[in-house]
Amino acid sequence: MRRTKEDAEKTRKAILDAALEVFHQQGVSSAGLAEIAKRADVTRGAVYWHFKDKQDLYFALYDSLTEEFRVRPEDFVKKRYETLDDFLTDIQRPLKLLETDRRYQMFIDIVYSRMEYVEAMKPIIENEQIKQRALLDAYIHALEDLQVRGFIGPDFNCSQYGYILYFFVNGVNDACSFDPGFSPEESRPSRLLEEMFKPIKQS
Repeated sequence: MRRTKEDAEKTRKAILDAALEVFHQQGVSSAGLAEIAKRADVTRGAVYWHFKDKQDLYFALYDSLTEEFRVRPEDFVKKRYETLDDFLTDIQRPLKLLETDRRYQMFIDIVYSRMEYVEAMKPIIENEQIKQRALLDAYIHALEDLQVRGFIGPDFNCSQYGYILYFFVNGVNDACSFDPGFSPEESRPSRLLEEMFKPIKQS
C-alpha cells in the first residue's frame, strides 16, 4: 500500500514522541535508535527515512517542542512588548508549564540533566549555548526597549537585570530537572518572578 503524506506525518510524530520518552529515561548519548523505533512501534528503517541519525532526531524534537510550547529563543528576540506586565507574563508562561505540563517537564529534564558533556554531544551542546545566548539577549533587549518607552526608570540597569532574570530562569529549570517537586506552593517560580519584577516597576 502506498504511504500517504498523512501516514508519514503520523509516523514521524510517533518517532518524536518515542524519542522524548527514551531521551528522558536513558539520556541522549545512551539512547539508541533501535529502542526509539521499538517504542514508536516502527522499524529502524522508518526512523532513518525521517531522520539521518540521532543528532538529527534530537534537533527535530527540540524544534518541535520549542515551537509547540512557544519557547523558541529566537521568537523572544523578535518580540516587542506593549507593557512591562506583558513581558512578565511571557517569562512566566514557560515557568507555569514547568509546574503543570509533564511533556514540557520531560523536555527541560533532557536539556538540563539528560545530556552528557562528551565529544559526540558537542554539536547539540553548542546549539543549546547559541539558544541560551539568544534568550539572554532577548531579555536585555526587551527591558531596554521598555525603558526607552518609559515603562522602566531611566537609571535602572537593564543589562544587569537581564542577566538576573536569565540566571533565575535557568536556575529554576536546572533545579526542577533534578527535583520537580522541590518548590512549595507559596514559592512557585512563577510567583517568585512577580516579586522579582517589583524593583523594575518601582524604578
